[in-house]
Amino acid sequence: MTRARTEPDWGAVALAMLERGREPAAWVDAGGTVRLATASLERLLGAAPRALEGRPVAAVLAGAPAPAEGRVEREVTTAAGRRLRVALEPGCEPAAEPGALLRVLEVLGDLPGLGAGELDYAIETGPGAFGLLAWVRPLGGAALDPVPAARCHEALHGRSEPCIDCPVRGGGVWPRVHARTLAPAPGYEVVTAAPEGAERVRLTVRRLAEAAVHGLVGARARALARGAGLSDREEAVLNRLLQGEGLADIGRALGITLRTVKFHQANLLRKLGAESRADLARVLM
Repeated sequence: MTRARTEPDWGAVALAMLERGREPAAWVDAGGTVRLATASLERLLGAAPRALEGRPVAAVLAGAPAPAEGRVEREVTTAAGRRLRVALEPGCEPAAEPGALLRVLEVLGDLPGLGAGELDYAIETGPGAFGLLAWVRPLGGAALDPVPAARCHEALHGRSEPCIDCPVRGGGVWPRVHARTLAPAPGYEVVTAAPEGAERVRLTVRRLAEAAVHGLVGARARALARGAGLSDREEAVLNRLLQGEGLADIGRALGITLRTVKFHQANLLRKLGAESRADLARVLM
């Protein structure tokens, strides 16, 4: 008498996958076929819901290890050209057949040609399509062809969910500009978003070095000084205040007394409409 093949308890398998970690993951059977994939893995690969199920894992991730290899970590490549570090862990107790859990441990690299981080791209914003890449063009390069079948936060920013500070999702008039630090690296990234059709938005990503930002602040300070009618000495005091120097240090640098520095500070604050030295940041912006 032949015993009927028992189908795995997919609910129990999904729970076991979740208990192993929250990284993008898939359960692969002994034959190397994806039987269950997390939504985060589908998003990372730009796949539609349940579109990975039934496909050979080697077709989904080039270089993916086979379940027969046992516990192993390896670098693989997606169809869009992204490099991932994955781990294959044999066994998933609730499953009724042999298999292994494939987990994405790390996104190692961006799409080809995007290492510099400066680029122009457009995304779809219609229902169910938010973030899907319409076109991508690295700064100074040719547009990517074919366009990666993925969402911008996955393919370009290495995130499984939309960026919290995405200027497309925020309110306000167009164009919308958002700046963020590149920490731990020095410098800043400025993202500008503007409509490109009814359900498409174009984004421009540019990077600024620390020196460039200081230059912009200095230019803004000079424009404010001219507009407010500051004297040359008041402008000199303003520049040093913005650099974080103390009043005594400013006096020594300019060859004037502390009392004179305080006098110039009071005058420039009044002319600029600032209530205090700390309020200069508001005026400057």
